[in-house]
Amino acid sequence: PLLEDEHEVAPGLVYKYVTSEKREDKKQKHFFYGRALWTITRNCAAYCRFCTRGREVGIAAGKEGVSHAALATTPHLTMEQIDQTLAFIEKEEGLNEIILSGGDPLTVSPKILLYVLGKLGDLQRKGKLSIVRIGSRAPIHNPMIIRQPQIDAIKQLRNPRMMIHINHPAELTEQSIDVLNKFRSECLGVVMAQSVLLKGVNDDVDTLYQLFVKCAENGIVPYYVYQNDAVYWAKHFTVP
Repeated sequence: PLLEDEHEVAPGLVYKYVTSEKREDKKQKHFFYGRALWTITRNCAAYCRFCTRGREVGIAAGKEGVSHAALATTPHLTMEQIDQTLAFIEKEEGLNEIILSGGDPLTVSPKILLYVLGKLGDLQRKGKLSIVRIGSRAPIHNPMIIRQPQIDAIKQLRNPRMMIHINHPAELTEQSIDVLNKFRSECLGVVMAQSVLLKGVNDDVDTLYQLFVKCAENGIVPYYVYQNDAVYWAKHFTVP
């Protein structure tokens, strides 16, 4: 429903947040930058039943004809594909923000993560990128997989933003809070929460209130509340 495959401009890079021409306010003469979503893997920490990218789950590696998208034929990008995308990001004039996603980017090999985030950090220091966001379910679903190699990889970024996916206050466990505190203290990052409205899970004011207050008390900024995307496998979760 998000037309991601149609807007893939480099391996895994969905770039549809800016028009083809330069957007310039003639009175103020400000240039408005765009952002791109970079999906480096379709492996995930949690295969949520309402996932917007459920179309990618269960596709055999190497299967042709499913889609032209890079991740339709491989569970994660190759180093050659990663370098192709990095080259596109560096050359694209109107791009100054990357949202790293998947799957879950924190599930990839620590060596790959170190390389990808190191290169994005280099682009920040060159003045090419301003913002890098990491969208992840791992600190909530399985905080024990977040170890020092992932922290060291993220430390290469300037002012990293961790977008954690959390839908209910019961998910914010002591172990999750410890991991997110380490991210904030060692990486100097900002932790933001993104939540999906789910029928029977958090579709009432009291649950959302408890979730957002618990997040705020633990240094997490409540940031996004999403309605379900129009995918057929999530209709039973959709809130009117």
